Amino acid sequence: MGKSSEWSKRTAGIQKFELEKWIKKAKPHDTLNLCQLLNNDLAATVASHPRRFVGLGTLPMQAPELAVKEMERCVQELGFPGVQIGSHVNEWDLNAKELFPVYAAAERLNCSLFVHPWDMQMDGRMDKYWLPWLVGMPAETTTAICSMIMGGVFEKFPKLKHAAGSVLLGA
Repeated sequence: MGKSSEWSKRTAGIQKFELEKWIKKAKPHDTLNLCQLLNNDLAATVASHPRRFVGLGTLPMQAPELAVKEMERCVQELGFPGVQIGSHVNEWDLNAKELFPVYAAAERLNCSLFVHPWDMQMDGRMDKYWLPWLVGMPAETTTAICSMIMGGVFEKFPKLKHAAGSVLLGA
């Protein structure tokens, strides 16, 4: 095992803990500012290489009203065809009623949602053999999409364009 792998293994728990702590305690406008910074930088990269890149925006999902505003900016001003969202938002699964305004806006804007897994188990039985990525990510994605299917999200928003991982679920 190389030095960078050993370093990553030793610091992964610390990094994850600090990120989770920041995510859960961050003020909504601070996360909006971060999303705007990331989206502006991505838009500049896409503008520099439009034949090589397509931008998917980042949203402050823990504040759905701010997420809607940033989604509108991503689609209408930055020209992004979609946004990437996590497989859950703090304690909310993706069928949480709090997220319905985000889905309604995505439908209205014809904005694709790409569901990306995060916050997989990294310790215990999962800390070897790349299991967080080989098992954890697919399980997290499945949980997210099942919560949307079984929670009625796609029935309530039938024109919602969505994908998870690398599998297109509907268009």
